[in-house]
Amino acid sequence: MDAEHFDIVLLEPPLTPVRVYELVRRFSGLNIKQARSLVNSAPAAIITGMPQAQAEAIKIQLETVGAIVRLRPSRAAVP
Repeated sequence: MDAEHFDIVLLEPPLTPVRVYELVRRFSGLNIKQARSLVNSAPAAIITGMPQAQAEAIKIQLETVGAIVRLRPSRAAVP
């Protein structure tokens, strides 16, 4: 397990998800339909394999728009 990279896990679907969809789309590269499906499938890892500093910054932005998220060490293979 690589402790330098993290997954951002959405713990539950947000009450007002539109801003969360937009942020997930921006940071993951998914289209809006894919981002919506991923957010609505919570709990789920919505963004994976991010460097720690970047993951923490994204987590703060998601929490600002009402998402309940946590970071976990990434299981994804990172180059």
